[in-house]
Amino acid sequence: MRLRYTLGPLKSTKEIAPDFSGELPLEGDGMLNIVGQDPKSGWAFIACSYDAAALPDRQMCAEAITREGRTLISGGIVYGGQADSGGVQPVGVRAAQFLFTVSLSDVAKFIVGTRPIRTVEWTNVVLPK
Repeated sequence: MRLRYTLGPLKSTKEIAPDFSGELPLEGDGMLNIVGQDPKSGWAFIACSYDAAALPDRQMCAEAITREGRTLISGGIVYGGQADSGGVQPVGVRAAQFLFTVSLSDVAKFIVGTRPIRTVEWTNVVLPK
């Protein structure tokens, strides 16, 4: 069994204003795609894309800083893209959307960056049927 996770402070960060529109290059030949608010939930989000091969041991992550000064970790992350033949390492262009449980008007800024991917593996694990 293999567990892959990210933990720790963001590296190579960029700050993004909640009213940002335009283009913003990111690490890993990445690009900020959009800052917005989900019409159904009313929650703020940002979305970006990047070259997974350029970040083989890191993952794009994001935080929101509220106008009250609270730091919010994304409550929902959706990654899209392909994985290698082992289903582990992403390849090609990867898209990521980060959803925050706060309205866009309550966000002072977003911070996007990367965290190292860590892996723990257990062998001879028997799973219940």
